[in-house]
Amino acid sequence: MAKKKAVKKTRRANNEGSIFQRSDGRWGGALTMGYDENGKIIRKTIYGKTQAEVVKKLSEISGRMKSNSYELVENNNLETLMFEYLMTFKKSAVSPRTFEGNIRNFKLHIAPQIGKMKVYEIDNYAIQ
Repeated sequence: MAKKKAVKKTRRANNEGSIFQRSDGRWGGALTMGYDENGKIIRKTIYGKTQAEVVKKLSEISGRMKSNSYELVENNNLETLMFEYLMTFKKSAVSPRTFEGNIRNFKLHIAPQIGKMKVYEIDNYAIQ
């Protein structure tokens, strides 16, 4: 009688998603895409006939996610990204008076000095 060889389970790395086998024999994979405005997780679930197929689909999706954010940072300067950050996240998180001060300080002190630089160009020397 042949012994079954134990399959060693390994953990997947952070942000690689999870892979599981459904009760009907198909394989599924879930990947966290981000969070909505209420803080709820946005999850993308995909299915395939084999585990390898699901792994391939998950890697394609996560690769696209990484490249989209990379292109956003690559193509914009600090001034554009910072203004977008202030309008998207800070405006609703602080009082109107504090928000006005944040915008004023950014326009007067940060934007003239390092606003036109790309994010990857900014280092300790530029900040000093």
